[in-house]
Amino acid sequence: LFRSGDYDAELHLDGYLADFEFLSNQPDELIRRAEVLHQTHSGLTPAEADRKFLEKASSLELYGVHLFPVKDYDGRHVHIGISSAGLAVFGGFFPFLTTLRAIS
Repeated sequence: LFRSGDYDAELHLDGYLADFEFLSNQPDELIRRAEVLHQTHSGLTPAEADRKFLEKASSLELYGVHLFPVKDYDGRHVHIGISSAGLAVFGGFFPFLTTLRAIS
C-alpha cells in the first residue's frame, strides 16, 4: 500500500487493490479490508507508515521465520521453519500452520 500513497477518493475507486496480490488465492474480503485500512492511515509520513507496518508485522507468530516446504518420512507435506530462535517443523497448510516440533 505504500506505493499507492495517501488515500484519494478520486483516484482510489472501489476495487483499486484488486490486482494487488497480498496472498495467493486471496479472498475478496481481504482486498476490501485493505482498502478500508488504507483510508484510515492517510497522512502518515513514509517513516511513520514503515514503523506502524513493522510494529504489526513483528507481533505475528511467523515473523522472521523462513518457511521451506518439505516432505516428512511418511510423504506428508510439512514446512521447516528457520529463524533466529532455531528450527521448527510445521504441519498443515499456510497460513494455518501448527508447530509439530521446535528445536532451539
